[in-house]
Amino acid sequence: MRVGGCALLQPLGVRLGKFLGGYREHDAGNAGENGLWRLIEPLKQQRQPPQYVVQPHHREIVDWEKLGHVFGTKLGAAYAKDLELTAPAKFVHDEPGRRGTAISSLVSGGCIVSGTELRSSLLFTGVRANSYARIEEAVILPYVEVGRHARLKKVVIDRGVVIPDGLVVGDDPERDAARFRRTDSGVCLITQPMIDRLPD
Repeated sequence: MRVGGCALLQPLGVRLGKFLGGYREHDAGNAGENGLWRLIEPLKQQRQPPQYVVQPHHREIVDWEKLGHVFGTKLGAAYAKDLELTAPAKFVHDEPGRRGTAISSLVSGGCIVSGTELRSSLLFTGVRANSYARIEEAVILPYVEVGRHARLKKVVIDRGVVIPDGLVVGDDPERDAARFRRTDSGVCLITQPMIDRLPD
């Protein structure tokens, strides 16, 4: 699967295609023997405690079996254990040059796209992109914060990284290679230690 020409999302597309394909082939009534259940069952067996605390700041305990009944199948009961309960993604600001948009992109729950232009990218849980930033062909792992006026193209950003205001990646190959780990195809890996080494 290519999202807006972004080859970074191809492995995800293959896995998602297999996931959805298995569900189409076998209805929910047969899920215990076929299809997706074969993917979920090993995960279920590895789970030791029957209950889980969803977030550190939450005090309630979730009854996953009851939550699974929302899906209507025992497949749902097992799959629900792998869900992280977060607020839906939020897109804010609507003014010229400061409009929160996502085009040909996948944005997970808990993300805030605040006045950022997002294209052909994948944002994992809890990413915050601040005003006037532009992100293109990026895979951003959970809880990353992108500063104002940043321009990021063809990047993979590690979990929890704080991108400083005005950082530009993807315009100058030589400069990118000197600061980050850059592949022959022009994709830059960005980690927090790399950011910490940048000159002020």
